[in-house]
Amino acid sequence: MYIKAQDKIPLFVYGTLRKGEKNNSLLENSKYLGLASTTDKYTLILDNGVPFLLDIPYTYITGDLYEIDLQTLKNIDALEGHPELYKRKLIETVLPSGEKILASTYFDNIKINETGSFKSQKWRELC
Repeated sequence: MYIKAQDKIPLFVYGTLRKGEKNNSLLENSKYLGLASTTDKYTLILDNGVPFLLDIPYTYITGDLYEIDLQTLKNIDALEGHPELYKRKLIETVLPSGEKILASTYFDNIKINETGSFKSQKWRELC
C-alpha cells in the first residue's frame, strides 16, 4: 500500500501515544477521532511500563483513534522501531457511534520459539 503525502491515515493507539501519556505530543497536530475499540480480540501486555499488543485473541482493546498525516506516521514509525521492534498492521476499529474504521496500529514483533513460548524482538532484549 502506498501512502501519499496528502493522505490522512487513521491510527489506533493503545499505550504511550494515548491522550495524557508521555508520547502523545507526537499527535498534537493530528485530528482526534475519539475513543475506539478493536473489532477483533488481541492480547495487551505491560512490560516494565511499556505496553505492547500481540496478535493473539484474548479481549477487545480500547484506545484512541486519530487521523494523522504521512510525516506523523514516519515519526511514530521511528518511535516504535517499525518494522524491527514493533510492526505496523491494519486492524478494524469501531467508534461508540458504531462506525467502523480500518486503522493502523503497532504490534510487538515476536516469534514463537521451539518450546512454544514467546521470543520477543523488542527493545528489552537489546539492552
